[in-house]
Amino acid sequence: MKKAIKSLALLSLLTSSTAFAAPLGAMIMRVYLPFNDDISKVVLPTLTFEFTDGTTKEVPPCANPKQVAPEFANTFLVEKQPDCSWYMGLNTTRILDPNIALPETSASYWITSFIPDDKLKKIVIKGTYPNARFMSFNTYDAKGSAFEKTIDGVTYKSSLADHKIKPDTGYANPWQQPALAGGKYTLHVVNNPKTDAPAGANTLVMPPAMEGGLISLLKEMPNIKNCNPTCYPINFFKASKEISAAAFPNSESAYLMSMVKPKLDNVLVIRGKMPKVTAGNFPTPWPSAKELRYFSICNYILMRPYPVVKDACLRDSNLKLDRNDYYTVVVSHTNPVLHNHDWLPFSSLLPLHEHVLLVRNMVSNPDFKQATLNVKDETNNWQIARDTMGEYYPTIKQCSRLDYALKGSNCKAIN
Repeated sequence: MKKAIKSLALLSLLTSSTAFAAPLGAMIMRVYLPFNDDISKVVLPTLTFEFTDGTTKEVPPCANPKQVAPEFANTFLVEKQPDCSWYMGLNTTRILDPNIALPETSASYWITSFIPDDKLKKIVIKGTYPNARFMSFNTYDAKGSAFEKTIDGVTYKSSLADHKIKPDTGYANPWQQPALAGGKYTLHVVNNPKTDAPAGANTLVMPPAMEGGLISLLKEMPNIKNCNPTCYPINFFKASKEISAAAFPNSESAYLMSMVKPKLDNVLVIRGKMPKVTAGNFPTPWPSAKELRYFSICNYILMRPYPVVKDACLRDSNLKLDRNDYYTVVVSHTNPVLHNHDWLPFSSLLPLHEHVLLVRNMVSNPDFKQATLNVKDETNNWQIARDTMGEYYPTIKQCSRLDYALKGSNCKAIN
């Protein structure tokens, strides 16, 4: 009961009208599946702030993100450049945190907000490649959106994935060649990569300055329910940029979404072909013969700030496959699963509230034409996603519990 009250209080805080005017940007380091699922082995990088007056400020990782930023409101409200970095760790099963912005429970996120004003020239990131399946850096503007900058005809993105990060001299990147984790790298977060970073350096673009406070984005998160009517019925569609904006999207992922209204006497049945994914929780060179780096299906409450339901993510290595590499996932309030299928729960806190199901395709091989990334659509049209993805498209239907028990994935859909 106390946990439910705490969760409701957090939802109230995050959806309130409170807003702050601090001009903020944010940076997120993502790590998926650290070796042996041990996030304590991930060494967080050190930041050095360089200012236009020639001064510098070294910002080491915070000693304990849980203690430095116990309250979400204080986490994002900074009145000066931070004294320690990565002061909020976000993962709903590993680190005590606010549960926001459609998080993936197999990922760990470390967040630093900062002030991208005219006094800040650059941020230099020095770290070591973690022993994990995936790692990336994203910078975000004050609305929690990824962005691009075009300078002299060249477009620079606000994200950099592991296999694109050049190692320091004398070290190796284990996502570029067979090597052990632990090699060193350096990134430069700058306004203009052509003039503010060494030639050939790893660069991320700095978010625009003086845009307003990050706290207000929680009220400005997109209203997913207001998507194009072609979202309905419950079929999966590719999330458009308008939907994913202001939710700290992973620029290396493409998403399929389905919005559903739970019913106590029915179940949802999701079925599709599993792409060939990178195995294990350690770095391997990319691209490879695999089609995706990572795949998962998660269930969230369709209410800002879009928290993930407890124990409601299934990652690729946990999905049961038939002899043709198809998965079948049943979504319901209680586990009725038969036929060797997998199960995702609806929220016990808000059991009849609308939910949103999310299928992640992360880092797709350019040769994998049926990846979600290749769905050329900005209108949330599920038929375009189905036609592009073919057998890899996840079909979804609502069946009675009895019909599912009798027929499995061949149960009759209820309109």
